[in-house]
Amino acid sequence: MTVGTADSRPLIIAGNPQIAAFIAPALPECEVVGCPPEGPGGLGAAAREARVLIAFSDFRIDAALVEALPALGLVQMVGAGFDGVDPDMLRARGVALANSGDANSTVVADQALALALALSRQVGAADAWVREGQWAARGRFRLLRTLSEERAGIVGLGAIGKAIANRLAGFGTPVSWWGPREKPGEPLPRAASLMALAEQSSLLIIACPGGPATDGMIDRAVIEAVGPQGMIVNIGRGSVIDEDALIAALTDGRLGGAGLDVFATEPTPAERWASVPNVVLSPHHGGGSLGSISRMRDAVAANVRAFIAGAPLANRIA
Repeated sequence: MTVGTADSRPLIIAGNPQIAAFIAPALPECEVVGCPPEGPGGLGAAAREARVLIAFSDFRIDAALVEALPALGLVQMVGAGFDGVDPDMLRARGVALANSGDANSTVVADQALALALALSRQVGAADAWVREGQWAARGRFRLLRTLSEERAGIVGLGAIGKAIANRLAGFGTPVSWWGPREKPGEPLPRAASLMALAEQSSLLIIACPGGPATDGMIDRAVIEAVGPQGMIVNIGRGSVIDEDALIAALTDGRLGGAGLDVFATEPTPAERWASVPNVVLSPHHGGGSLGSISRMRDAVAANVRAFIAGAPLANRIA
């Protein structure tokens, strides 16, 4: 596949053809092409002139890929995550890194509460109670706690974490948080440590980014601190939780429940969860809605235009 030979528009490389098809309508002044499986070399010599690479967070951007694009000046992520890239590596090569900011933070926050409500009110089990005739045969469903009766702890109070906290406030749920850095002026109480947050929370919501700094941070000790009456919801990244420890704790009853939109491996194998109790799963779609997809595309396009024009970038990470 050779590109750019008869097209004078700026060449933009997307992580795959699907991303290219998604972004291209918003950047008609650019030639947007998907990176083939064999890498940028499969696009021909013109690919060496590409100045922008657009990708989702799970697209691996290593030194070899960057070196194959000598004119590269911007890696633009679709969404907030940048798990597949090392910002320091890009910085050392003079390549900027940006994401699409909080374009989908409200949607992810909605998903977090959907999972929390499904867990605390046992929506799936209650649905089965009706469908299987248990209501008529055995009477009303068992009494449960509700979201307003939980003590919520949020790991990571960025745009998504703050949006979750705002929604929990509407339920009257007490909220604390923890992150590695203080936030001057933030009225919500910050726990002394991650472990302290886990110990005081009956609902622990993971809203921090992935990457080496948070890999396996929610380990067996943290999971057991939440305890057999507690719940963990993860809408951050699957790498943040020790997934084997989580499954073992759910199976043994050392953790009350979990709601997961992200996983250690995606797509996660169905058989891995077949016998795991008290867990609600969704296929990493928490950030996507009809509105958020359009906002993310617009944010990406605006940043690409700014970069080409030599203007400051929004949501720059490195």
